[in-house]
Amino acid sequence: KERMKERCISMKQIICCFEHGDITEGPYPNTRGDCQLNVSVRTAGEYITTAVAIKQSENGEFSVVVTTFRE
Repeated sequence: KERMKERCISMKQIICCFEHGDITEGPYPNTRGDCQLNVSVRTAGEYITTAVAIKQSENGEFSVVVTTFRE
């Protein structure tokens, strides 16, 4: 949420990205070995990309890391 605020991107724009966007990269293993993909969409007159990484810990639990930025 910190990055959203810094980049002036709303939660509504991110949800729009997931609902209506296209996968523009991936899925692929990133430099940390996590599965990552990028989803991009034009929303509120701007192109935004949301990057999603799925991390698996040593104990087998999964977590999802999301960041977003303007193109």
